[in-house]
Amino acid sequence: MDPGANTSPGTPTKVSNILDLPDEILKEICSQCLQCDWVCLSLVCRRFRDFAAAQLYRNFHIVFPDEDDPYFDSPIDGLAGGLSTFASSNYNYAQHLREISLDTLSVGDRAEAAYKPYLATVSCGKFMNTLFLLTLRNAQSLDTFQWNIRVELSRPVFKQLHSIKSLKHLHLRLQAGPSLYEAPPPLPYSSAQYPEYSGSTPVSQWLNFSSGTPDPATIYGGPPTLLSSSAALKPSWKSRVSKKSPVTKEPPTISGFRKLESLSVLDIDSHDIITEIKICVRNSSSTLRKLKLSFSDSFASQARKPSADAELDDSEDEGFQDVPLAGITATYNSAPAKVFRAQEERKAQESVLGRIFELEPFQAKNFLVPSVEEKEEESPDEPISSEGQHFIDRLNAHFRKMTARVNGTSDFTYLDQQNALDVITEAAKKYVKSEEAKSKVDSSTQDDRTADGMYSSSKEVEQGLAPGGDGDKTQASTSGTKERPAKAKDTAADMNPDDIDIAAPEEQLVVESQPAVDTIATDASPLKELEDAIVSSVPSGIPAKTVQAQLRNLRRLNRFFHKIEKYTDALAKEIQEAEKLSPEDAEDHLQKLSGCHKSLKDMRQTLKVMKAEFNDATTLPDPTANDKERLLQDANGYARATRGIGLRSLSIHLVPIKASVLGKAIDLHTLNRVTLLNVGEQKRFWVLMMKENKLKPLPLRKIYTDDVCLQFLQLVSELSCVEEVFMLQRSPNYKPESFAPNPGTTIEQIRKFVLRKHLHSLRRLMIKNQADSTWDVDEKTIQLICRRGKVLEELAVIMGMRAIHTFIQNIGGLINLRALQLISFRTEDTCLSVIRETRCFIVDAISQHRQLKLEWLALGDGERAVRIIRKTIEAPNVPKKTSTKGKEPATNTQTNYNVDAPFPMVPVESDASSESEDDNEDSIFPTNKLQVIEGFAFYDIYGIRIFKKEVANGRL
Repeated sequence: MDPGANTSPGTPTKVSNILDLPDEILKEICSQCLQCDWVCLSLVCRRFRDFAAAQLYRNFHIVFPDEDDPYFDSPIDGLAGGLSTFASSNYNYAQHLREISLDTLSVGDRAEAAYKPYLATVSCGKFMNTLFLLTLRNAQSLDTFQWNIRVELSRPVFKQLHSIKSLKHLHLRLQAGPSLYEAPPPLPYSSAQYPEYSGSTPVSQWLNFSSGTPDPATIYGGPPTLLSSSAALKPSWKSRVSKKSPVTKEPPTISGFRKLESLSVLDIDSHDIITEIKICVRNSSSTLRKLKLSFSDSFASQARKPSADAELDDSEDEGFQDVPLAGITATYNSAPAKVFRAQEERKAQESVLGRIFELEPFQAKNFLVPSVEEKEEESPDEPISSEGQHFIDRLNAHFRKMTARVNGTSDFTYLDQQNALDVITEAAKKYVKSEEAKSKVDSSTQDDRTADGMYSSSKEVEQGLAPGGDGDKTQASTSGTKERPAKAKDTAADMNPDDIDIAAPEEQLVVESQPAVDTIATDASPLKELEDAIVSSVPSGIPAKTVQAQLRNLRRLNRFFHKIEKYTDALAKEIQEAEKLSPEDAEDHLQKLSGCHKSLKDMRQTLKVMKAEFNDATTLPDPTANDKERLLQDANGYARATRGIGLRSLSIHLVPIKASVLGKAIDLHTLNRVTLLNVGEQKRFWVLMMKENKLKPLPLRKIYTDDVCLQFLQLVSELSCVEEVFMLQRSPNYKPESFAPNPGTTIEQIRKFVLRKHLHSLRRLMIKNQADSTWDVDEKTIQLICRRGKVLEELAVIMGMRAIHTFIQNIGGLINLRALQLISFRTEDTCLSVIRETRCFIVDAISQHRQLKLEWLALGDGERAVRIIRKTIEAPNVPKKTSTKGKEPATNTQTNYNVDAPFPMVPVESDASSESEDDNEDSIFPTNKLQVIEGFAFYDIYGIRIFKKEVANGRL
């Protein structure tokens, strides 16, 4: 008989040992083991080695400890050992990588000091980039890449990350300062092709644009030389032929990622990276669910009011008042100049979110460039209009009548009266001249308001970007005179870049410019030919809005370059004509030249951003995409244009927000978490959220804000359910300071709008005011929290001694509380024993309520906590006494009691035995013993959100 005849196909195979189990079961078994077990399993066989390696090398987490932390003083270098294993091992351990994370224990300066030896400027940092490149080449299943250190990643590392299709979560903290990347030098072109440019002018600036789209680096390279007034430099942009541009395109960084689910770009240090972020958001708009953005402290401080050297009133914290340009000196580091640059930087930073979400084009800043100082004195016989002279005559007549009739002027002699009259007449003449000059400037242009040695205005940007606005309306609204008929702009000086309608067709973009009296006549022709070449070379199908905006920026920078060129030429001529310079004059000239150099450096940075914007605007869609992919792209574009990006979590720090931008760019009805820290006034955003909530209930459940205004409280009270609320009020001395004023809310308002409505659903609550004591939790508030906070798990508040006593009495109601932080004590007793005794009182209260789950207790803001461990002592099992015949020792009854006595005699050992019996009876009941373990830092505690370093420090 065949032994296999009874074996049917459906009969399960007999398992004789563990190796007969399928891989799915073995993988699940290995996932339940400990790390030490994985190490042992990896030595059993190859099959177990694969299962164990998949668990051992699934996550690669590296934490850079603080320099003064003794707990991390280990001879084992996890970073070097791990990268060496991934890069040099014969077995491909990197194939199991799912997450790579580099983080620090602290924030701020301590964190930067921890990874300072690994910066990209030193050899160790370069070696680390190389090892990461070798690791990522094999990590094709990577899902999360978290780079939370300010160390620059090399371009090859970025390129390798772009090729990992499984990457969905990206977290980058950018380096401090500019990038260290250097583009390769251009190819050595022979100067024989262009004999007219064999001098100092780079060949890369004069290339043919007829063969295709011009390279933005070619267009924007070397503007002063490009628009030189020399008659020899008048090239014909369409008459030469070049085979290849020697300028290479800079490789992408963040813009190369696609279809990300979460994107975090923190500590942005310049405007260069904004275009990269914009492209990445565009490529991931259909899948992006989590977005984090933040500026670095140094970059955000550039938009803040300068320190005391600016000599401004402290009451002007809400925003900068427009600095009168007539009072600005030529010194780059002067106080008014610093205020002017801060104003322009703030405007630029306020447009960052609009640029990222493609709602606002990039606009070049105005630069503080001094004009050439004219040595001509104001001629007293300069003709004044009849209306101005009539005003002066009437003012003189009124002064004579005043001196004759007003009491108190009889002591004035004729000479005194004449001197006073001369002063008033001179002031009136200056006033009339300034008004006439202002009317002339307003009738021509707003950009060239530099008469009498002044500077360019800082407000020309706002009017030009207004939707639907044109130059004529802007001039009519800003001039102090009545409306005049529009004058034909037939000169280069009258041509205002803000007059260009960004929605106009391309053929209307280039304006004919003719030589003017006060401008350089030779500049218009090369600039016009350059603009014609750019516009004609833009491929069809590309929206011209961004291209037009960059052309407008190019015109503006052209004027600034010419002004600074004229200024430096005049300064050099003044130095050459001087026979001998004193040390003071030499130092003054040196400061002026240094200021010009810094201004040129800022302009070069702006040109770099313009280059990136132009590259993005002239990039054609992928020609290899099939019809299905194009249809999907069109559908995603339509959904983004009509509803916005469907984010579930939005976190912004130090980036100014606009309610109009967020309302158009993001689908507010999908947001579950919002974090807004130091982003300016948030009132309008919360009002917008209230309007959307009335139309359709918002799913917003978690909020973290440092602008607790009444609008925010009203929104929270209208939400259906809230699980997490973190409220922070910063100290007035916090840097960089907030643009938003102190809203002035109180604990009574917080209790009324937030706690009474949502304590039944709140799981995490933080009320932290570092400015004053208006948010201190009082007895009524703490009673409400203890009575209704049944699901509360984490609590961080500020209390006084009365509130602490009330809290101890009612702590039994917080049955799910796991972590408690008393941020500060409001007590007159400064003795340190008060804190220790308060902690003991809380622990004593916990011991009386066995149902409480409180495990972590932190007192103060020192980022240290204690752990409370419960040890339940069970009653011992005491066996019952039973009689055992023949086994009990015999006792002498004659010596224990007296026969004649009515009662037996009590033995001497009876008291001791009775006491022991009482102890045994007490031990029948179980006891709850608490053990307090000190020395835990916040970074040692996992799973508690209020202890996270970002939450505790109010940043991302």
